[in-house]
Amino acid sequence: MKPAPLRTRLTSVAAGLLAVVTVTTACGGSKSDADNVKSTVASFFGAVGDNKADAACALLTDNGVKELSTAAFLLRPPSSCVDAIKTFNKVLTSDDKKSLKTTKVKRVTITGTTATVADNDIELKAGGEVGLFRNSSPKPLTLEKIGSDWKISSLG
Repeated sequence: MKPAPLRTRLTSVAAGLLAVVTVTTACGGSKSDADNVKSTVASFFGAVGDNKADAACALLTDNGVKELSTAAFLLRPPSSCVDAIKTFNKVLTSDDKKSLKTTKVKRVTITGTTATVADNDIELKAGGEVGLFRNSSPKPLTLEKIGSDWKISSLG
């Protein structure tokens, strides 16, 4: 039996995964906040695709960890953020994991210390599919700036 399309497989798993995306520390003073948000989103998905749970979890706020763990609970009750990432990773095919590593963010909206990324502004290369995480009532990822770091604070 042919596997379900990537969009279908990941929509249920990635609702939590997408929202858990966090923004990395602003390394070097030359990057804008928007560039740092885009870089972090890509880094998070890449870490998930590589099954680097510690690195992925380090990019989350406490609320992001809580929301990810809640989403992963639908698959298997995790005991930690690392377990939640590993649970998601077990469901993803090798093609899914490769596509996560190609994540690019087209647009970021920043207001003060809050950033949002709409699901259709996240591109993954997977059989030509773009905006992988669209759903009937998409909510953007919400990130908050903590010190010089951007981190996901709410699932999309």
